[in-house]
Amino acid sequence: MSAEPVHDETFEARRARLLEIVIDRALTTFDEPRELASGEMSRDFIDAKRGLSRGRRSLSGL
Repeated sequence: MSAEPVHDETFEARRARLLEIVIDRALTTFDEPRELASGEMSRDFIDAKRGLSRGRRSLSGL
């Protein structure tokens, strides 16, 4: 028995809102690559804790 993925308008709207929040609040882009905690080099870093830490009220629409 496998679960079917849910892809309705509500799901897509919530997904788009979450992506918007991550880009606006959690994404940092550096001029030069930096070493991440994983040891990988990247110009992009997502700090999800910072991006989502403003509380539930600021995440309305999710």
